[in-house]
Amino acid sequence: MKAANRLWGFIVMNYIPIVAMAAFAVIAWAVAGTPCVMQATTGIPCPGCGLTRAVILALGGDFRGAFQIHPLFWMGAAVLLVLPLLMWRFPGVLRTRAFQIIGLSIIVLFLAVYAVRMLHGFPHTPPMVYNGYSFAGRILRMTRWIG
Repeated sequence: MKAANRLWGFIVMNYIPIVAMAAFAVIAWAVAGTPCVMQATTGIPCPGCGLTRAVILALGGDFRGAFQIHPLFWMGAAVLLVLPLLMWRFPGVLRTRAFQIIGLSIIVLFLAVYAVRMLHGFPHTPPMVYNGYSFAGRILRMTRWIG
């Protein structure tokens, strides 16, 4: 019950940014065809692009396809499962130096994999494709900077 109260307190204290982010995701999905903030805004895929599709493929038993979509699919799924558990059972561990080092290591790993994926896949290998329906893409077309 304490975890639920902490979560509810967080939501109540931060309801304006939470509602704003949810509204932006809905608008981005309607306008740009994606709820990804980075891709909807710039048209460029984010470091996590493809994670959801990869996890769904893995859950269906297609690990090879999952790895091709996003090589860190297993880590994304693990974080989504482990982080809520830690927040619920051991909230103090989130403030430890070890947790910060692990978190930073995960971020660096995702950025390194992102750099490789961008170098080898962008802009023609899904999910590392340019989204011309993004806000930036639409503005550039309106101002005739791109065709």
